[in-house]
Amino acid sequence: MSNRLPILASEAKKAHKDVGTFTGMAAVQALKAGEVLAEAKALCGHGHWAAWLRSTSISERSAQRYMLMHRAGLKPAIVADLGFAAAERYAGLGMKLLPAEGGAACLVFGDEDIDHVGLAYWWRATGPHVVYWCIQFIGEGEVLHLHHTIPIWLLGAMEVDRVERHDLYKLQPATQEEALDFITRFEDAA
Repeated sequence: MSNRLPILASEAKKAHKDVGTFTGMAAVQALKAGEVLAEAKALCGHGHWAAWLRSTSISERSAQRYMLMHRAGLKPAIVADLGFAAAERYAGLGMKLLPAEGGAACLVFGDEDIDHVGLAYWWRATGPHVVYWCIQFIGEGEVLHLHHTIPIWLLGAMEVDRVERHDLYKLQPATQEEALDFITRFEDAA
């Protein structure tokens, strides 16, 4: 065995540790940049953002990327684990799935077979999270309905088959009977 192998093992171990450290640090700094850039953009006022941003030497594309990841509720560990490209992709997809302010959307998951369709009711919440109702068939005439809060980026990581928007989705079913009524009204409206 070569005498150089222990030296190479030590160098590889240090380099590997540094990758994890620097990736995590980069994720923390990217999200911090997104936070302060979003605040600055809100404070700049109409027509002054671009000039202010130029004074920072940060490209518009980088600023948009940082702010998107921040607004979508990503955490440094998730960004470091996913990588910047995937984190940005999920954040962007999640933001696109949000309804307009005050509106609601129904996201449909699963097969066209009615026994395997899940309906999710989403609406915009303050901050980087959405609150949603999920209605899923679990058997004939029975549904499971859940109420959750999740980060926006996680919407982008879900496999969504179709998104539909109309006033029906402003309903908030609280009981199994209301959920079944929601399903019936959804089918009638489709």
